[in-house]
Amino acid sequence: MPTAGASAPRCRFEARDGAENATVVTASVLAEAPGARALLCEAPPMAASGTPVALSLSLNAQQWAPTTARFYSVPPPRVESVLPDLSPSSGGLVLELTGDHLEGGSDYRCRFDEAIVVPASYDAHSGTVLCVSPPGLLGYVRVAVSLNGQQFSEADQPADGAVLTYYNVHALDDAFPG
Repeated sequence: MPTAGASAPRCRFEARDGAENATVVTASVLAEAPGARALLCEAPPMAASGTPVALSLSLNAQQWAPTTARFYSVPPPRVESVLPDLSPSSGGLVLELTGDHLEGGSDYRCRFDEAIVVPASYDAHSGTVLCVSPPGLLGYVRVAVSLNGQQFSEADQPADGAVLTYYNVHALDDAFPG
């Protein structure tokens, strides 16, 4: 769908009972390249996870493209633990994140204390997310995961187990008997 000249781009999410109960949200044109052909819209909350809904697009909020796309809502990921739960401040440690709803992602990322985001991957054999601890952090750090590179799991409660403790590594240059 060409997006040039979009005056009022919209996305419409239709449940099984049709357009009369559809949710319409404002979209924005992604202008990452000349002649952009993509719309970005935030999906509304869905009642049932895994139930497909029809997705329609409009450039003027009046005429809608034929509905052929299906959108699936999935539960948000939840990180229960980070293994190991200690990392040197120099980083570089492979971490294994365990939890619920970690499968099915398309762009895995780990976020450390709302500030540092690193690439991650999903290990289907163990059902965990793997990422490498970044350098430069100290103390207790909350860890969150994203399956799409955009929305992250909630990691604001240390009781969730999504905490990594960074420790400072001191170098020993020389030792003398006491």
